[in-house]
Amino acid sequence: MEDATRQQHRLVLVFTVGPWTLALPLASVIRAELAVEITDLPGAPPFVQGIMNLAGSVLPVIAMRERLSTKRRSVAISDRIIVVETGIRRIALLVDAVVGLKQLPQDVPDSGSAAVSRPAAGITECVVDGTRTILIYDPEALLSDSEDSELDSVLQHLGTPGVTP
Repeated sequence: MEDATRQQHRLVLVFTVGPWTLALPLASVIRAELAVEITDLPGAPPFVQGIMNLAGSVLPVIAMRERLSTKRRSVAISDRIIVVETGIRRIALLVDAVVGLKQLPQDVPDSGSAAVSRPAAGITECVVDGTRTILIYDPEALLSDSEDSELDSVLQHLGTPGVTP
């Protein structure tokens, strides 16, 4: 019998973008890898870095630096791509580095909300982990409805369906 006092945990993938340490629920992460060639997407919203081909599927690449109001820069050899399922589509996130997996308590109080500003919509909680604050991102809130529609419009002009399997 499982110990009733044992605290439930959840796994998150921790990554960095500029000065921010963020995390996504592992259940929404499909893969993380080195940044690959990103093709420009003319007419794309400013938060879209471009598109990439992943095993035959074209994915929009979200410039997380742009999302978090951090200075956008050229893709660096050390950058990483995190492919996530948002509930509507698969998208690739361009991030500075992947830190690794972290186990967080399931019901942790939002310990950083008073001390840390949230740089973007979609940050659901702030967790203090030793000396760093981890901002937990809700993958379903990465794009607003209007941003999703705008992205769909651009992708449809390419003949690329907005929803990927």
